Amino acid sequence: MRKNKIRKVKLLVLDVDGVLTDGKIIYDSAGKETKMFDVQDGYGLVLFKRLGFKTAILTARGSPVVRMRARDLKMDKVYLNAFPKLESFR
Repeated sequence: MRKNKIRKVKLLVLDVDGVLTDGKIIYDSAGKETKMFDVQDGYGLVLFKRLGFKTAILTARGSPVVRMRARDLKMDKVYLNAFPKLESFR
């Protein structure tokens, strides 16, 4: 039964802050934004993609840091500044 349900999954869409990070948004003294991503989350996404699934990031914030992480993980789609999120999701 579980295998049949997972076969229906085609795309994993994730938010960033609090999902791929610990939820903190940090600014350095120059005003640059930093985020801390967990390498284990990234490895899980790499394995997920190897199984043939697609991945996407959908976040209401725009951030060069998120774009870099998405590129590192070879995310299929990246939606920054997506607010309201439901419109971008559709």
